[in-house]
Amino acid sequence: MLDVLKKHGPITLLTLEPFEPKRIDDYYGTSLSGADIRPVIVKDGLLELLERLKIPHGLVKLHALMRACKEFRRRYSHYDLVCSGYDEQDLGGPCIQYIHYPWNLYPRPDAPPDWNDRWFLQQVILLYNAVCRKFSGFSYQRIYQNLTLVNSRWTGEKSRQRYPELEYLVLNPPAPAPAINDDRSRREARFLSIGRCSPEKEWLKLIDIVESLRDRGHDVGLTLAGSRDSGSYETEVRARKTGDWLELKLDFSREELTEMLLTHQFGLHGMNDEHYGMAVAELILGGCLTSVPNNGGQAEIVTNPQLRYDSVEDAVEKWDSILLDSDYQKELLEEQLESRPHLTTERFCREFDQLVCLCLERGVAGVVDGFRRGELGHFSKS
Repeated sequence: MLDVLKKHGPITLLTLEPFEPKRIDDYYGTSLSGADIRPVIVKDGLLELLERLKIPHGLVKLHALMRACKEFRRRYSHYDLVCSGYDEQDLGGPCIQYIHYPWNLYPRPDAPPDWNDRWFLQQVILLYNAVCRKFSGFSYQRIYQNLTLVNSRWTGEKSRQRYPELEYLVLNPPAPAPAINDDRSRREARFLSIGRCSPEKEWLKLIDIVESLRDRGHDVGLTLAGSRDSGSYETEVRARKTGDWLELKLDFSREELTEMLLTHQFGLHGMNDEHYGMAVAELILGGCLTSVPNNGGQAEIVTNPQLRYDSVEDAVEKWDSILLDSDYQKELLEEQLESRPHLTTERFCREFDQLVCLCLERGVAGVVDGFRRGELGHFSKS
């Protein structure tokens, strides 16, 4: 988003962390170094207190930025456009907001597994939410004044559970991986999964799937690749390693990821109700025939029912038939690769730039009105 916005003028970037354009450019392939981006690190006494006490406070951070943005808009009136890339925002006036999963909707996908059974825990989290809203002066009504972008239609409908009258545009996010076109000679009969080493990514389920396929006589392997997130879960995963067919790779470089994509035939994703599935898009761009759970935004990327599964048993049955028929396998791969142009950074930047130009021309309020009248052309309206 910054890479697009920088073309339209100087940017004031409200942030909680130091802005490191070179590091971002090196990882994502952007060109932010040298751009007229003026970072302002938001300081807040409450944040500093919570950090000193080592108390988790992700939602407080979000509301501290909302509060700071409102102050900026009161002090300075020269901003042509206000944007947020992180969920629904009350920034004191109309803005572009990009929702990945509404922060104000509970239970969250990463909520404690016993959320529904613990009334006291629910009340504590909802009280925390209310305190944060009070802290930032959050207004529900201003959410409706924003131009709302969502990463998938599934996320858009989730957002409507909290904001019933919300209208949205689907703008799938950009996968940072390039499309790989190779002769497939280096690819082995292995599955690759990308993501954080965290319980919600359900790597143990993926091990069960590949183990069952091996029990059926298929000489396949599995590589679980991601960043460290949960030490206890990593221990569980490592305990399942019984041979070279299962490999765990953590905290690798983008060059190492590209090499993994080039050496795996298949992709496998485990998380249920994935908001969009950036890792899924990366696997497909990398040329891996990829299978996902039959839910969430990921089902909008992997559209063939044969490559979506409802259970471990369902995944095993479907992959058994795919692995037994090389022609069918090739047919599924060719169909999946046809979707790749829609997954790229170039497509995202082109469509986001069109929206930015409209907002600069008409103002966010004018674009929102036009959107409600169905005037935004090819964009996917709910």
